[in-house]
Amino acid sequence: MRLNLDTSKVVQYADKLEQMSKRALPRAVKETLSKAALDVKKRTMPKSAEREFTIRRKNFFIANSTVDFAKMGRIQDMKATVGFFEGKLSGDKNFAVKDLEQQEYGGKIGGRKFIPLDSARVGKNRDRNVKRSIESVKDIDNVFKASRKTYSGARIKSKKQRWIRAAIAAKKKHGNAAYVLGNVKSGRQTLSKIDQVSTNRTTRRIEIKRTAVYSYKKGGIKPVKGRGFMKRASYESSLNINEIFITEARKQIEYLRNR
Repeated sequence: MRLNLDTSKVVQYADKLEQMSKRALPRAVKETLSKAALDVKKRTMPKSAEREFTIRRKNFFIANSTVDFAKMGRIQDMKATVGFFEGKLSGDKNFAVKDLEQQEYGGKIGGRKFIPLDSARVGKNRDRNVKRSIESVKDIDNVFKASRKTYSGARIKSKKQRWIRAAIAAKKKHGNAAYVLGNVKSGRQTLSKIDQVSTNRTTRRIEIKRTAVYSYKKGGIKPVKGRGFMKRASYESSLNINEIFITEARKQIEYLRNR
C-alpha cells in the first residue's frame, strides 16, 4: 500500500506541514500508514475473507493477524504491514493460518491429516467450532493405534481384535481422555473417543461405545488457486488513505499551533 499525494488538497497540507516543522510531515505519514494497515486488519480484511472462506470462528482473522506499525524515519522508507501469525495456534486452527499464504497467492498445500467430523463440533454442526475438549487431541502422544501388534504380551492378528484391545488399553490408561486411531479403510482411518467399555452379562462379550471425531489420511499435497483476499482488502483500505492523511495533517497543524 502506497501513500500517493495525488490531490491538490493533500499536496497543500503536505506543503504546509513541511513549512511548519521538519518532523510534522513524517509524523503525519507515519500515522497515516499505521492507521491504513489497522483498517485492513479490523475492517477490509475480515470483510474480504468472508467472501472467500467459510468462517467458523467469528473473530478468527482479526484475532490471528497482527500489524507492524510504521516507524519514524525517512518518508520513502516508511512502511506498515499487516499479516498472520501461527504462534498461539495448534491443531486444526494452525493449519488454517499456515496455509493462508498459499490461499492468497496460489501454491500447494500439504494435505491435512486430521479432518474434524461433525460429531466433533459443537452441537454436531459442521459450521461450528470443534469442541475444546478434543480440539488438539491429535497433537498428543496418548492416542492408541489399532495397528499395534501386541497387548499384554499377546500377538493379535485380527484387525477387529487389535482395535478392541487398543480401546480397552486406552480406556484403562486415560479414562475419559481415551482415543484410538482405527484400522485403514479406503486409505483413511478414524480417530474415535472411547466413551465406555463394558462386558455384556448375558453374552459375556465386550461392548465398546465410541464417538468418531476425526478422519485421518496420511500426507497428500493439493494445488490451490490464489484468492487475493488480502490484496483486495489492501486496495479497499487504500481508497481512504488520502482522507486519513488529511485528518492526521490537521492534527499535526493543530498541535504545532498550540505548542
